[in-house]
Amino acid sequence: RELARIMGTAKRYRTDIDLSAFSPSDDLEHPPEPVPVDVPPSRSDVDAALEAFRGEIAQAPPTYSAIKVNGKRAYHLARKDRIDSLEARPVMVHDLTVATYEWPVVTLDIHCGKGFYVRSLARDLGVRLGTGGYCRSIRRTAVGPFRLEHARTLSQLPPSLRQTDLIGLDEAMSMVSRDGAATDPRDP
Repeated sequence: RELARIMGTAKRYRTDIDLSAFSPSDDLEHPPEPVPVDVPPSRSDVDAALEAFRGEIAQAPPTYSAIKVNGKRAYHLARKDRIDSLEARPVMVHDLTVATYEWPVVTLDIHCGKGFYVRSLARDLGVRLGTGGYCRSIRRTAVGPFRLEHARTLSQLPPSLRQTDLIGLDEAMSMVSRDGAATDPRDP
C-alpha cells in the first residue's frame, strides 16, 4: 500500500547524455542517428540551456515509454510506427547540475519529481542546443530518502537476514514523511 507513496517522492538520477546524435528511443535501445554539429556548444552554452529545464516545466514523454495511449503502452505503438509523439505534461525539476562535460558527452545530476523522464531531457536539451541528445546511461541514485549509497548488493547481505538488517515499514514511512531525509537513521 505504501509503495505508491514512496515512489511518489522526489527522485535523483545521474545520466550521460551524448549530444552528437538522436535516437528514436532517446537512449541506446535504437541505434543513434548522428547530427552534424559545426561548433560544439561550450560549457556555458550547456549551463544556459539547462536553465529552461528547472522548476515546473512541460515535458513530452518519450514515445518509447510505458505510458498508456488508448489502453496500450506507448512503446508498443511506437514499435509499430503508430505514434510520433506524446502530449507534454507538467513535471518538476528541483535541480540540474553538470557533473562533467567533454564534447559530446555531458554528465548531469538531476533532482526531479514524479513523472519526469531523463530521456526526454536528453532529447529536449539537444533540440535547445541545436545538437543531438540521447542517453548513453541513466542511473537512479535516490528515491526520496532512500539513496544508492545505502543500497546493498545480494553478495553483501548475510546468508540469513535478521530484523536488524532491515528498515521496518514504520521507520521507512517516517523517513519519507521527513520530506526526503538524506540518510538512513541507523548511520552514525
